[in-house]
Amino acid sequence: GTVAGLGATDQAQVSLGAASALATFATPNFTLSRVPTGLVDLLASRTPLNLSNPLVQTPNKFILQRGLNPADNSSLGTLDFNGASAFDPDSKTLTVVGGQAGETITAGATFVTANRGFASLGTAMGGGAMSYAAIPSSRTVAGDLHIVSGQAITLQGFQPVFGRAVSTIFRDATNTQVTLGAVPATPTISNVAGAPYARLRMQLSRQSDYNNYWTATYSQAGTNQRTVSISMTEAYLGSGNTVDVTIPDFTAVSGWLNTWGPATGVSTTWASGAFGWVVGGGQTAEGSISRTGLRYGNVTP
Repeated sequence: GTVAGLGATDQAQVSLGAASALATFATPNFTLSRVPTGLVDLLASRTPLNLSNPLVQTPNKFILQRGLNPADNSSLGTLDFNGASAFDPDSKTLTVVGGQAGETITAGATFVTANRGFASLGTAMGGGAMSYAAIPSSRTVAGDLHIVSGQAITLQGFQPVFGRAVSTIFRDATNTQVTLGAVPATPTISNVAGAPYARLRMQLSRQSDYNNYWTATYSQAGTNQRTVSISMTEAYLGSGNTVDVTIPDFTAVSGWLNTWGPATGVSTTWASGAFGWVVGGGQTAEGSISRTGLRYGNVTP
């Protein structure tokens, strides 16, 4: 397809189901690959680039077409943001409560349609009542969802030390206030074995705000990049007060190569994630509220 009605500094996002593409004034043509079969919704947004602060972006026009089932290699024609099918967003606010000195507060929102179309509704920063571009209630149907989140991040230089987030989900947008969870606990990272590969261990105190799901991720950059991710559910942890996960010993597993494991003597970036469901059990459904706590660091095993 082709996008029309863009200014020189505008960018358009076009989604058709789970497929997405970008277009600009200079490159208005787009191609959507791997479009799901069956009925899908098209949702396109126009966003002027904020040259003074690229972290703050607000769409100013949307195009929404429902229940499409285009054939493979077909054309969607021209999507004109100055045409009759385009509409203005509503403006709603998100207020993030619970921030502390030294944190950078940001907000972001996404709209997901009943038939899997999606669009970013913008990003904001600075604390207080931050604005996002909402889809007007008159244009929503059952199954549509606004997903709105507030984040707080603490940096040391340019590196993140820890972050917190809270998300809420609803069909029809409204001015909303959300409360961040507690400052996430700092994990203890150790190495239980150096050969034939490093087996890093994470121990993390359980917190009531993040009481349902945990992750440990380790990444080594360079020529031989390696990444390990481990997840744990509350059902696995049970009533324990400490999340304790170690990279397993896979040496006896058929087909395993020890060179796939983390190397010793190499700087390793780690991240701990803790997640809690305030309402909704972690489902992407109307009324759900969830919290996230993240910690970041480096270790050399």
